[in-house]
Amino acid sequence: MGGPNASPVTPDLYIPIHRSYSKYRDINAIAPASLDTSSMNTLKKGPETLMRARQAVQLVKEACASEGRPDMCIVTPPHIEDPIAAVSVANPRFMGPGDLQEIIPRLDLKINYDELSRVYHYKMTGANYLCSPMVLRGITTDSPEQFAIEIVAEALKSQVIYGASVFLKYPVHIDPADCYKTLWASFLSSMAISQNRICLHGSVVNNSAGPCTEMMMYETAVQAIGYVACGCDILSGPISNNGNIPNHVAGLDAQFMAEVSRFAAELSRKDANYLCMELFSRYKNKLNTPDIGKSFTECYNLETMEPTNEYLDVYEHAIDDIYQILQQKNRRITKNR
Repeated sequence: MGGPNASPVTPDLYIPIHRSYSKYRDINAIAPASLDTSSMNTLKKGPETLMRARQAVQLVKEACASEGRPDMCIVTPPHIEDPIAAVSVANPRFMGPGDLQEIIPRLDLKINYDELSRVYHYKMTGANYLCSPMVLRGITTDSPEQFAIEIVAEALKSQVIYGASVFLKYPVHIDPADCYKTLWASFLSSMAISQNRICLHGSVVNNSAGPCTEMMMYETAVQAIGYVACGCDILSGPISNNGNIPNHVAGLDAQFMAEVSRFAAELSRKDANYLCMELFSRYKNKLNTPDIGKSFTECYNLETMEPTNEYLDVYEHAIDDIYQILQQKNRRITKNR
């Protein structure tokens, strides 16, 4: 599930940016961006929210159609806090049965009537929907073990309370330098959900660095390898710059995530763990001051919709590095034998 995944994107680049994801056939669904307008935060309910929700859906659909994929699965555009607006796009004029509606549930195992009303509507209309809680480590959960338990509890809630088609976790943390504990907990929860067959589930890949940087490629690789090895069914993203910088997203990063995921599916957990540790060491000292990277217009040629040579070079170098790390490990093991 490639896409900007709630990162802010301005209207003038909304279609080109989503085209950069839908053009890759390894990407099977789109997680859209937030439509970044000057009045984005002025109203959370009302006609403006309704209009923005429908506009975002239509723009993403147009982007997919431009790449010959008019029926590509898309997720509800993010930050639709008005339940009326969320329900309004869940009809055949906007989103079809092959798309995914999104519910971002309240945390701490709480629910509200707006969420249940949306669930009832989706059930009645035959719409598929996912629950994607943003679980935060560092406030209510101190230890990574407790955090893993909280994630699994949210997965159970998504089935027992909401009957969701998919559970998609979005694990985040307060302290950037402490992210390895969040990763460990999230990987562990993926194993628990997968091995106990709780539900179809996935995870959002969230990075502190930006596009066209080796740091972002390595952050993506660590998460993709870890999640696939631990049993995730779906990966979403990858998000760049923690989703904070407008137009700092690009489709080649999602293609990288797909290629690394395919490679990771053939690894043992032992090799996956080794790779994650080695790749994490390449950027762990930069987490407090991550590489910002480049904007979409600096990463892609807008006329050809192709990534720049610089961007492709970063991609190829990161891929080669991953293979070389594993080859060197295997050579050392053979030599020691």
